[in-house]
Order: sequence, then C-alpha cells, then structure tokens
Amino acid sequence: MHREFDPQASSEYVGSHVRRLEAMRREAMVSRLADGSWNVGDDYLDRALRYEKLQRSRNPVRVAVLSWQRLEDLPQALGATWLDRKLIGKEPDGFVSAGFGAEVETALRTRRQWLIEQGLAREQGGQARYARNMLETLEARELARTVADISARTGLEHVDVKAGDKVEGVYRRVLTLHSGRFALIERSHEFALVTWRPVLERARGQLVTGQVGGEGISWSIGIKRGIGR
Repeated sequence: MHREFDPQASSEYVGSHVRRLEAMRREAMVSRLADGSWNVGDDYLDRALRYEKLQRSRNPVRVAVLSWQRLEDLPQALGATWLDRKLIGKEPDGFVSAGFGAEVETALRTRRQWLIEQGLAREQGGQARYARNMLETLEARELARTVADISARTGLEHVDVKAGDKVEGVYRRVLTLHSGRFALIERSHEFALVTWRPVLERARGQLVTGQVGGEGISWSIGIKRGIGR
C-alpha cells in the first residue's frame, strides 16, 4: 500500500517502517496480523511516545563515535575527516574552549590551513571558504589510494559500484578509513569497496549479494537468506 501511494519510495524507506513496527511489537505495543498487516490502534502516537520513553529509560546514555582515528592524526589526513564535517557545519558544535575542546580548536585551525594548501579552501574576507565538493573530493582521493594499495598487494582489479548495480562476492573485512568504514568484497579476479554496515559482520568470509539503491545496499547471504541493510 505504501508503494502504491508513493511509487518513488525506496525499499529501504518502506522497510524502515516495518522495522520500527517490529521493534514496537516486541514490546507488545502493536500487533501483526496473519496477513502481514498491522494493528496499531487509534492511540498509536501515544504508544510510540511510551516506546521512546521506555528506550530512554533502558539506555539513558548513547555514545557515538565521532572519528575512528585519533584527533592528532586528523589535521593532515587524506580523506573526509570529522574535522572537515565540523568545518563546513555538518557536525554540531558542543565543545568548550578548554581541555579537549581546546585541542579540537587547534586541530581545526591546522586542518583549515591544510585544506587551503590542497586547494580545497581559500581565505576570503577573513573567513575560510570551502569547495562545494570538498568532502566528496577528499573521500575519492583516499579511496583511490586505498584501491591502489589493495590492487598492488593482491593483484585484484578494482570495480566501481554505482546506484542500481548488483554487488556479489565474499565479504572479507572492514576497512576503517578517515572517510568512514568500507566493506571489502572480493571475487575471483576483482574486488569492490562499499559502505560497511554492522550487519555484514554476520557474513564475514561468506558469499554476500547486495543491490545498491539510493539510500544504501540491501544485503543477503548466499542466495535466499536476507541480512538487512
């Protein structure tokens, strides 16, 4: 019904609604009928609010990884780093100008100067102006170097993966780069690097198949058993 109402909706977007309802079903806040439809009740929004309060009571503190690398390694790193996202305003401010906050400010100043030297930023009117595609350029440079290293070491040929492509091969490992975490998928004579998702760790060393969509990759192990997105 969702796809009929909104033909542009991706499978990932539609599936997120089902995963949400499944999570609430485990708390007995909604129920799934035999035909696959859901009974959410007229007070669904109130139930959703209770569910969120329950989750917060169980997990009062949520920790997020800002960078997989040390702060001191970021100012001259090849790749789209956490510092870059802060510089262009894609990461919220929340550090005081003392202690660790002072270290972050120093790292940001050093990174800004490095970006200027790389031609990805310029000084204008006392402020730094960043290239519109700066993050994409940094990520592309880091991936190009990583791909060259893997090819030289393994003799495998790299293949690009684009939206609409099908990815198939053995999931070998996760690569933690400055630009993010990527999954190494190998075939007999080639390999691909795609955005890593925790669900892939269930399939390390196994054959995986993925369909690349606009909002991610839908993965499955072997032929039939799905492992999510």
